[in-house]
Amino acid sequence: MNSCVLTAQVVEAPKLRYTQDNQTPVADMFVEFAGGREDDPPSRLRVVGWNNLATEI
Repeated sequence: MNSCVLTAQVVEAPKLRYTQDNQTPVADMFVEFAGGREDDPPSRLRVVGWNNLATEI
């Protein structure tokens, strides 16, 4: 199994919401991590957590 670990800084606080149909918790936030090279700009990713993970972040 392949895996990838990114060390990132949270740049926007997680926002918790619930789905309309069955009230499943969903949280999303933005994180940023440094570029691969010194002159590369930082990269920003949207992170989404569902169910228990959503309530823990």
